[in-house]
Amino acid sequence: MAPVIAKGLANRLKSVIGTNIDEVQSTFIEGRSMLDGPSIVNEVDFDKAFDAVNLEYLYLILLQMGYQPKWCMWIKGSLQLARASILINGSPTNEFTMGRGVRQGDPLLPFLFIIAMEGLNIAIKTTRDKSLFKGIKIPHENTTLAHLFYADNALFVGSGMFPSGIRSQGLDQQEVSRWAAPLGCEPEKLPFTYLGVLVGANMKLEKNWQPMIDRFRSKLSVWKSKTLSFGGRVTLAHAVLGNIPTYFFSIFVAPTGVIKILEKIRRRFVWGGDENKNKISWVVAPKTPSGLGLGSLKALNVTLISMWWWRVRTDTRSLWCLVIRGIHNPKDKSADYISRKTITGVWNYIAGIDHHGTIKKNIFPDLYQLEKRVQIGCLNWNWKSSPNLPSQVSNLICISSLLGTFQPTSRQDRWICGISGDGKFHVDELRHEFDRPLNDPPERITTWIHDVTLKVMCFIWRTNLGRIPSAVALKDMGVDINNTTCRFCTQEDECANHILFRCPFAIDVWEWICKWFQILVKQFDNVGELMEFVHNWGNCMKRRKSLLSILSGTVWWIWKVRCD
Repeated sequence: MAPVIAKGLANRLKSVIGTNIDEVQSTFIEGRSMLDGPSIVNEVDFDKAFDAVNLEYLYLILLQMGYQPKWCMWIKGSLQLARASILINGSPTNEFTMGRGVRQGDPLLPFLFIIAMEGLNIAIKTTRDKSLFKGIKIPHENTTLAHLFYADNALFVGSGMFPSGIRSQGLDQQEVSRWAAPLGCEPEKLPFTYLGVLVGANMKLEKNWQPMIDRFRSKLSVWKSKTLSFGGRVTLAHAVLGNIPTYFFSIFVAPTGVIKILEKIRRRFVWGGDENKNKISWVVAPKTPSGLGLGSLKALNVTLISMWWWRVRTDTRSLWCLVIRGIHNPKDKSADYISRKTITGVWNYIAGIDHHGTIKKNIFPDLYQLEKRVQIGCLNWNWKSSPNLPSQVSNLICISSLLGTFQPTSRQDRWICGISGDGKFHVDELRHEFDRPLNDPPERITTWIHDVTLKVMCFIWRTNLGRIPSAVALKDMGVDINNTTCRFCTQEDECANHILFRCPFAIDVWEWICKWFQILVKQFDNVGELMEFVHNWGNCMKRRKSLLSILSGTVWWIWKVRCD
């Protein structure tokens, strides 16, 4: 019962907690990203953070934030209901009530912990206001950065301190090794791995992506792809393989060679895990018209990086955005401009996808060449010389006619993502849009129905592309088969369409199914005709889906009977 109560309280708390928690905390709050803080600077961990929370202190903080006593009693009751046990020599002890800390896995845990940390945030702000501690003034912004919180991590940033001549001297690697040896410590050097990411490495080099490639490949060997069905491999590729590189792809632009290696591993895992055989590559194409819908990793990379481009323009008053703009945005530039010349590190990769002026450059190339400040977002023209050439004048007339149709309004301007219907940035929709031009769709279209099991839909998809192991197909692939004649009717060669539609056994099955469903239909020759018939049958979408489910199941059943 306790987890149910905790989940209900957590759902209510997360809708209002953002108004109580300062922007220095970048996790567990809707609208904030765990990468907001690390995009500014890195951090240290609290020691045994979740186990050390004083519950009485937590209740006092909740009351100070304005939560009603009844709500605080609900929270207290939920925590008192929780039980925990520990392992001693591999055996769990009896359950007991915790007097300190928050139970791992509790839905309330992240929210209660950042509420507890808010007390530290107030203490630091009070110290800063009394000039006992100075943070760092952000250039061009009325903002001072003194500390950052990332869940159970904290970082204090100060200025005005003097470096220690003893502790801050630069030492070569040999000297560090000499001092570390008696202590039994292993000296580190750049690059090193922190939280699974290489720190201080040039991520434009393929060799620095090798840890992620190895992790990508190791997942395949653990899963033993040959023991899974095709639908199972597709599900795992969707759920896990597509998520492994997400953290890397959110902050680095992957080299083309790395993308090719990862795509190769994923594609061959889906087709059986054999890296020594070439397989068809339609796994990355969208389900509409005829792919598996896994999406290309290149599109995922570009879309995740583009998310930062979008957020720096729409999330303008957040702390991380103020810091980034203050460092990389010259004072005389538009508010959404990020100067790439001053950027080093992660933001150099992110700013690389910022295509300011792409439309101007392609549509009005001559005027684009004349403009001194191609990155400017508004204000006036600033040409190197007046447009005199016929092509320049023509460009000027065109752009003037476009601007002439614009009618300004009193409403405040805002950024809109034209791809999505609601004007917001959605990673899945933009990724799908990036994938659209990557593949020339085949003539055969597969309609995917969620009501049909995935293994059946995958089989329909493969059949529609002519990729099932019939006798004729196996012989074409080089398999030594002496006789390709159908073993049921011994009249025709055993191709996919014959097995599923033209064999007398299959014809009898289809006649019975059509009679049972009360439909009059000519004999199907292939899956494409079946899909087209269902698409044009009747006016009720629900009935069409039901019919497609039945006919798809029939195709699968015929195949299973033939294989048994």
